[in-house]
Amino acid sequence: MVENHHPAIVSPERQAAVGVILESKRYNKNATYQRKNVHVFAGLLTCGCCGATMAATTDKVRADGWRPSMYICSRRRKSEDCTNKYVSDVTLGPFVLNFFANLIKHPTPSAERHPSKH
Repeated sequence: MVENHHPAIVSPERQAAVGVILESKRYNKNATYQRKNVHVFAGLLTCGCCGATMAATTDKVRADGWRPSMYICSRRRKSEDCTNKYVSDVTLGPFVLNFFANLIKHPTPSAERHPSKH
């Protein structure tokens, strides 16, 4: 924050008073935010049908207590005009691991993967 960068809309006294009120209403003053669920592929997936981002949520709890993530097209979630269904960590995790394992086992030179278009 840069002090006195531009004329203040709110007086310093009022800003300090608001800060005191907000601090008094804070639930746990010593707690830090910790996510309840970790979605491994969050922010990395796009819908193969419409190109929208895939939103993360949790799937049902499995018998062993594991609750995998589930990713659904954000466009379908909002307006239901996309036909793509959800994908779960149960399917996605093994696929991605297998894909990378195959890349490691069978590396190909970049020239073979992307031949020139002469």
